[in-house]
Amino acid sequence: MTADSSILVVPPRTFNLSAPVSGGEHYIFSTKTGDVPSVELHFIPSAILSADCTNRSNIKFYIFDQDRNLKFSHGTEPFILDEVQDFDSGRLALIDDKFNIFNVCHFLLDKITRIPLFESVKPDIYLCFSRNQYVEDVFAKLGRRVFSPFLDMAKKGVRKISIRIPELYVSSNSFKIKHSGLRHPAHVGAPWAIDFLRKSFVETEGGAEPSQPAPAGVGQRIFISRNKALTRKILNQDEVNKVLEKYDFKTVFLEDFRFAEQVAIFKSANAVIGVHGAGLTNILFCGPKNTRVGEILPPLCATRAYWVLSNALGFEYGAFIAEDKEFPKPDYAGWKHQGKLYNKRNVLVNIKAFERFVKNMVC
Repeated sequence: MTADSSILVVPPRTFNLSAPVSGGEHYIFSTKTGDVPSVELHFIPSAILSADCTNRSNIKFYIFDQDRNLKFSHGTEPFILDEVQDFDSGRLALIDDKFNIFNVCHFLLDKITRIPLFESVKPDIYLCFSRNQYVEDVFAKLGRRVFSPFLDMAKKGVRKISIRIPELYVSSNSFKIKHSGLRHPAHVGAPWAIDFLRKSFVETEGGAEPSQPAPAGVGQRIFISRNKALTRKILNQDEVNKVLEKYDFKTVFLEDFRFAEQVAIFKSANAVIGVHGAGLTNILFCGPKNTRVGEILPPLCATRAYWVLSNALGFEYGAFIAEDKEFPKPDYAGWKHQGKLYNKRNVLVNIKAFERFVKNMVC
């Protein structure tokens, strides 16, 4: 690629989604088609990246070209510090975006799936703001190097940094650029994104960490618990547990397992149930093509990410619409997504209806 150039690496496509086997009245199923946007790859030589880590859960960052013109931005106050540090570890590819607080769903479905976009330029290292054991495990499995000094920097009290990068590569779906917008590759069912994840973690045994058996006591039917999460818990979980046990579902707390263990758990699963949330991203690792996915949907707020993902994987998907303790089930014909208002609410499960749902799912 020439200086400050861009090339089309993925053309756009539209596809049809299979209707859920249950729960289809929820507002997230109102559109039965998927839209995968085009993606462009941009090369910026002698780039300067400035990051403001004042808010560690929402890092603002700005990318400038060699003439200090702002090219890409996630923030409203672009800056370049007087002291610019030099990055000297080779070609750098940005795989992050404005959703830079760590979340398994965004990390796997969005950030990691940008890696294959850069294969033609063979980066030496990838820029990702998140840094924890899970991130380290995934990059070790992929055999890739990760550059992520920003959280450590913020912990030391350094709030702003500017870095000069000789060769920086950026994908258009990290920003709102032309027709691509800020879109999540695997969230929208992009085949190239799903294929990369499956080949990296399910269909091959490459990477630094060998395959391992699932932890003892975990079977083929998995329930993903959110009891250790802060939001979207099941208020009558004890009653739900009795139904799950009746149909041989084993409850897992994903927080208790390293990345490789989570992959092993889901590789042997053929039925997975969970409340709408990042834990359901693990259906990526399910091996059998006849896997059935049951998503417990909060009645007021959800996204279609795991319905789309199930479609892309060829899995049978059904939804169970839960209840809210304070609000009645809305009229979905005119209901609009309102994440800021309703995304964190806990749910109630109608036990008789839930047992019918589970029975139909596994029988």
